[in-house]
Amino acid sequence: MLPLADELRKVTLERLGEMRQSALEVLERIHLTVSQGKVIKHDFGIPLEDSAPRLAAIDRLLRVEERIAKLMGLDAPTRSEIEARVEQKPAELLALIAKARAEQDATEAELTGGASG
Repeated sequence: MLPLADELRKVTLERLGEMRQSALEVLERIHLTVSQGKVIKHDFGIPLEDSAPRLAAIDRLLRVEERIAKLMGLDAPTRSEIEARVEQKPAELLALIAKARAEQDATEAELTGGASG
Protein backbone atom coordinates (compact mmCIF):
# COMPACT_ATOMS: atom_id res chain seq x y z
CA MET A 1 0.00 0.00 0.00
CA LEU A 2 1.21 3.50 -0.84
CA PRO A 3 1.80 6.00 1.91
CA LEU A 4 -0.99 8.53 2.35
CA ALA A 5 0.91 11.38 0.63
CA ASP A 6 1.60 9.25 -2.45
CA GLU A 7 -2.04 8.19 -2.63
CA LEU A 8 -3.22 11.80 -2.34
CA ARG A 9 -0.75 12.84 -5.05
CA LYS A 10 -2.06 10.09 -7.34
CA VAL A 11 -5.71 11.08 -6.81
CA THR A 12 -4.90 14.76 -7.29
CA LEU A 13 -3.03 14.06 -10.53
CA GLU A 14 -6.03 12.11 -11.81
CA ARG A 15 -8.38 15.00 -11.00
CA LEU A 16 -6.01 17.49 -12.62
CA GLY A 17 -5.86 15.27 -15.70
CA GLU A 18 -9.66 15.35 -15.92
CA MET A 19 -9.66 19.14 -15.54
CA ARG A 20 -7.00 19.41 -18.24
CA GLN A 21 -9.09 17.27 -20.59
CA SER A 22 -12.17 19.43 -19.97
CA ALA A 23 -10.22 22.60 -20.69
CA LEU A 24 -8.86 21.05 -23.91
CA GLU A 25 -12.39 20.23 -25.02
CA VAL A 26 -13.45 23.85 -24.47
CA LEU A 27 -10.36 25.03 -26.33
CA GLU A 28 -11.08 22.81 -29.34
CA ARG A 29 -14.77 23.74 -29.64
CA ILE A 30 -16.01 26.56 -31.84
CA HIS A 31 -17.72 29.26 -29.77
CA LEU A 32 -20.11 31.65 -31.43
CA THR A 33 -20.75 35.22 -30.36
CA VAL A 34 -24.27 35.58 -29.00
CA SER A 35 -26.03 38.84 -28.19
CA GLN A 36 -29.59 39.12 -26.92
CA GLY A 37 -30.12 35.43 -27.60
CA LYS A 38 -29.06 35.63 -31.26
CA VAL A 39 -25.89 34.48 -32.97
CA ILE A 40 -23.99 37.45 -34.36
CA LYS A 41 -22.99 37.07 -38.02
CA HIS A 42 -20.52 38.83 -40.28
CA ASP A 43 -21.96 40.97 -43.06
CA PHE A 44 -21.67 38.02 -45.42
CA GLY A 45 -23.70 35.69 -43.15
CA ILE A 46 -20.95 33.64 -41.46
CA PRO A 47 -21.36 33.34 -37.65
CA LEU A 48 -18.82 35.39 -35.68
CA GLU A 49 -16.59 33.27 -33.47
CA ASP A 50 -16.14 34.29 -29.81
CA SER A 51 -12.49 33.98 -28.75
CA ALA A 52 -13.13 34.69 -25.03
CA PRO A 53 -14.01 31.06 -24.08
CA ARG A 54 -10.94 29.74 -25.92
CA LEU A 55 -8.67 32.28 -24.22
CA ALA A 56 -10.19 31.39 -20.84
CA ALA A 57 -9.55 27.71 -21.58
CA ILE A 58 -5.90 28.49 -22.38
CA ASP A 59 -5.56 30.33 -19.06
CA ARG A 60 -7.14 27.39 -17.23
CA LEU A 61 -4.88 24.90 -19.00
CA LEU A 62 -1.85 26.87 -17.91
CA ARG A 63 -3.03 26.91 -14.30
CA VAL A 64 -3.75 23.17 -14.30
CA GLU A 65 -0.41 22.36 -15.94
CA GLU A 66 1.44 24.60 -13.46
CA ARG A 67 -0.21 22.67 -10.62
CA ILE A 68 0.73 19.34 -12.20
CA ALA A 69 4.34 20.51 -12.58
CA LYS A 70 4.49 21.58 -8.93
CA LEU A 71 2.96 18.35 -7.74
CA MET A 72 5.45 16.30 -9.74
CA GLY A 73 8.40 18.43 -8.63
CA LEU A 74 9.18 19.67 -12.13
CA ASP A 75 9.47 23.25 -10.90
CA ALA A 76 11.89 22.41 -8.11
CA PRO A 77 14.63 24.99 -7.72
CA THR A 78 17.81 24.15 -9.53
CA ARG A 79 20.78 23.29 -7.38
CA SER A 80 24.01 25.14 -7.89
CA GLU A 81 27.41 24.14 -6.72
CA ILE A 82 29.66 26.86 -5.41
CA GLU A 83 33.33 26.21 -5.17
CA ALA A 84 35.42 28.20 -2.72
CA ARG A 85 39.13 28.15 -2.38
CA VAL A 86 40.74 28.93 0.95
CA GLU A 87 44.44 29.36 0.77
CA GLN A 88 46.42 28.55 3.86
CA LYS A 89 48.91 31.12 5.05
CA PRO A 90 52.53 30.04 4.88
CA ALA A 91 54.02 28.71 8.10
CA GLU A 92 56.67 31.47 8.09
CA LEU A 93 53.98 34.17 8.10
CA LEU A 94 52.16 32.47 10.98
CA ALA A 95 55.44 32.24 12.91
CA LEU A 96 56.06 35.99 12.37
CA ILE A 97 52.55 36.81 13.62
CA ALA A 98 53.05 34.64 16.72
CA LYS A 99 56.44 36.30 17.39
CA ALA A 100 54.93 39.79 17.03
CA ARG A 101 52.12 38.90 19.45
CA ALA A 102 54.62 37.55 21.97
CA GLU A 103 56.70 40.72 21.72
CA GLN A 104 53.57 42.84 22.14
CA ASP A 105 52.54 40.82 25.20
CA ALA A 106 56.05 41.26 26.69
CA THR A 107 55.98 45.01 26.05
CA GLU A 108 52.52 45.31 27.66
CA ALA A 109 53.72 43.28 30.64
CA GLU A 110 56.73 45.61 31.10
CA LEU A 111 54.56 48.71 30.85
CA THR A 112 51.91 47.50 33.24
CA GLY A 113 54.50 46.02 35.63
CA GLY A 114 56.53 49.25 35.73
CA ALA A 115 53.45 51.44 36.30
CA SER A 116 52.14 49.45 39.25
CA GLY A 117 55.47 49.00 41.06
